[in-house]
Amino acid sequence: MDEALEEETGMMWYLKNDDSHALAPALAQAVWESLQESEPGGNGRQSATALYEPPRFDDYGEDYLADRVTVVIDDNYTIQTVRGTP
Repeated sequence: MDEALEEETGMMWYLKNDDSHALAPALAQAVWESLQESEPGGNGRQSATALYEPPRFDDYGEDYLADRVTVVIDDNYTIQTVRGTP
């Protein structure tokens, strides 16, 4: 799973998949990390933050600062919160 998450998503993946979302790779990474590396807190929730460089869908170059995507998962493995910050 770690190898699959480290693989860079190419532009064609977004164009070929109608249900794709630019945050999908970061969300998957954050969910995986929260389940693998995070201990549940007193409320039974786990969280993790993934650094993410969103794809550029324009011709203005590749320079872009990384965003942070954080997910919080409860003890039923339901995502309770998603935060994206530039």
